[in-house]
Amino acid sequence: MAKKINPMLAIVGGLLAVLLLFAIISIVFYPGPDVVIDDHHGAEDGHGAEVDHGAEVDHGAEVDHSADDNHGAEEGDAADTNNSDTAAGDNTSSADDNAAADDSVTAAAGDTVFAHYVGKFENGTVFASTNRETGAQPMEFILGKGVIVKGFDDAVLGMKKGETKTVTVQPKDGFPSNPDKIVTFNKTQITSAFGSVPDVGNEVTFTNGNQVSKGIVQEVTSNTVVIDFNDVNVGKVLIYEITVTDISRN
Repeated sequence: MAKKINPMLAIVGGLLAVLLLFAIISIVFYPGPDVVIDDHHGAEDGHGAEVDHGAEVDHGAEVDHSADDNHGAEEGDAADTNNSDTAAGDNTSSADDNAAADDSVTAAAGDTVFAHYVGKFENGTVFASTNRETGAQPMEFILGKGVIVKGFDDAVLGMKKGETKTVTVQPKDGFPSNPDKIVTFNKTQITSAFGSVPDVGNEVTFTNGNQVSKGIVQEVTSNTVVIDFNDVNVGKVLIYEITVTDISRN
């Protein structure tokens, strides 16, 4: 005998079957929950206006730009360094200019000049020297006062400290003959002074206190002796090599 089926159970079983089928279809064809989760994450991305605030990360381009600014600061620093280098260069140049200015001081009339020299005749014979090679002190004189040979004085005028010059001095600017330095003595005076009369060409020396005068006997007569007190280099061409070692402005 056939068993009767409870109608309520049949309805419930049918509903469960439909729900199960619907669930299976939903799972297979509509993976919606995954999409929803992505949508929410997108909402976080939307909140990612902080990611757009990451526009501040882009604005961090400004940070990068500030890096450029820092780089600019480095360039500025470099420019400052270059400028300070230039300034240092300017200072060095200024110091050099000052040194050059010192060297550019030229000997003028009235200056006290210190100079080494070697004096030679045309044949190369040395007649006078400050003996620089032996460590002797240079000659000191006031320029333009006529205390040295005119040709020497004129040559030093305008020279700089440390400068060396070779100059040829003609007799008129060297040791010109001065008639006042040719003196005629009574023979008895010479005999009294020297005990005898020297021969022509001999050198004689007169001492008067601290003053010493040297002369050459030019002529001897029965009553007189003529002595020339001009420099022995009178009438000779002189060659001077001059080195100015210092200049003092008086």
